[in-house]
Amino acid sequence: MSTKRVHFAESETTHLLGHDHYWGGHIPEKSSFQDSKYFVLVIRSIFLLIAFIFFTGIYFLPPPSAPPGFPESPASIAIIGAGPAGIAAASTLNRLSRQKKIPINVTIYEQKHAIGGRLVLSDETQTTDVFPFNDHTQAPIEPEDLAGPSLLYSSKILSGYAKSLGWNPQFHDRREHLGIFDGKNFIFEGLRPSSAEPWMSWLGEIYRYGASIWRSVALPVGAMNKLETLPKLPNSRRFPFADIQGVVNTLNLEIETRSSAEQYLKVDGISKKYEEEVILPQVRKRLAQDIQELNALSLAIAMYDGDQGVSKAGGLIVPILEDMAFNSGADLKLGTRVNGSKPELMPSGKWVNIIRSERDTGEVEYAAYDQVIFATPDESPMDPENKLNLTGPHVEYRPRHITLFTSRRALTGSFFGHRQMMPSQIITTVIGSKADCNGIHEIAHVKNVARVLDDELVTEHLYRILSAHEISDDFLNAVLDSHEDQGADNNTVTWVYRNEIPFAYPLLYPRKTFPPLMVSDSLWHTSAIDAFANTIDTSLFMGANVAALVIQKLEDQHKYWDIEELNPN
Repeated sequence: MSTKRVHFAESETTHLLGHDHYWGGHIPEKSSFQDSKYFVLVIRSIFLLIAFIFFTGIYFLPPPSAPPGFPESPASIAIIGAGPAGIAAASTLNRLSRQKKIPINVTIYEQKHAIGGRLVLSDETQTTDVFPFNDHTQAPIEPEDLAGPSLLYSSKILSGYAKSLGWNPQFHDRREHLGIFDGKNFIFEGLRPSSAEPWMSWLGEIYRYGASIWRSVALPVGAMNKLETLPKLPNSRRFPFADIQGVVNTLNLEIETRSSAEQYLKVDGISKKYEEEVILPQVRKRLAQDIQELNALSLAIAMYDGDQGVSKAGGLIVPILEDMAFNSGADLKLGTRVNGSKPELMPSGKWVNIIRSERDTGEVEYAAYDQVIFATPDESPMDPENKLNLTGPHVEYRPRHITLFTSRRALTGSFFGHRQMMPSQIITTVIGSKADCNGIHEIAHVKNVARVLDDELVTEHLYRILSAHEISDDFLNAVLDSHEDQGADNNTVTWVYRNEIPFAYPLLYPRKTFPPLMVSDSLWHTSAIDAFANTIDTSLFMGANVAALVIQKLEDQHKYWDIEELNPN
């Protein structure tokens, strides 16, 4: 857009600046000019005029709506999904567009009522948080209640975002009492991280499993050291990465993504007994998959998260994501499901993506966008007839059931052998004799919750079950079975919440090729990273990476518009 400037006519200029005198007319003698009674008034007026023009004159000029070469209207960008990837994309779009002076408008669509993605639970109406006892005076269920209090500590990129926004996450040492149950007995008990184990426990584990004990601690270190350089990749010359393979190559993780987890364990000398009794239950809890299904990188992540990764706890991820979303300046549409995206040629000759969205009130809306970023797992919000029909490699997902329940009774019933001291986290093997344990990945004590009941303050236990199938009331009653001398009130399940997450975990088998990030010239997909690894940091990174690719695309269009302006014919 050209800037209009104000010019005086020549006669006006001559009058104001004394044109005749300056270019050859008579200039008064210095002494006579100083003697003029108007000297002080003239000097003061000149200074005031200069100050006025300098400090306020800029506001009289119309500010450019876009740099030269850009269209008058800002580029419109839609982000589908307000999980870590979507929020990181919005944050990066805001930062880079300001740096490069590219005008954009960003809209984030999220079908849930809150920011957070797959770790955020909703009630049956999908309009509010989940509260113990369905009591809104209670603290809501947080992602940390589902995935553990080490969630923020394990995410170095999110911690970096937090510090840039003025947060100061405080972490404290954490110990987890782990028990592995085969349906009949606890075949393994210990502390996590394993470095906190007393030496007597170490001796007992070495007697049972031999060198596999210390080899398993060292096994994931190499791969994790490589993966932990992920936050530095935006400083790489290759950033933004046009495909997942570029990320894999830069991190030097080609072998780990192509090799199977079983090969990884065999090469490192891990015994079959330790693999089946200790590593397999941890992997199933973390990824809902068996070892033979995984690549070596995913195994390393699961083993690290189950041991060294739980050494610290503290902080909440959702408030940080909310702060990032607010600072991005994006228009956030919560409770809005996108169920259609189709390209359309506008009368102006410009191609746009028409987004069809539906609010939880039933209101349907259509909007046109220049660029669309899908930050959801494999188009999960889309209606079947509106799928993107991706070709080539794609990501497949496995569901997981989450059951939360409360009881005054602790898990000390006959189901677990009348134990007096129960582990805070119980994971199971697939070789047990109790069919009830098949498909149960974890039973964990989350925290104690207090409420007033009949004018009495009552403290109850909040438990979490992760499983491959829905948990029945009979199973809940079984794990809470009491001694005969316990009253019926202590056995009662006082509240239960069940939910299935259909796209909970990507299948992370060995790969040589990865899904594309760019679906079309104006359509992007961050979830391609799920074929590589499934962590909060990988999601954040890919959200930022795709956003940088979008800005790069807009810059390329800028160059095209510049050429078009120079050569209109």
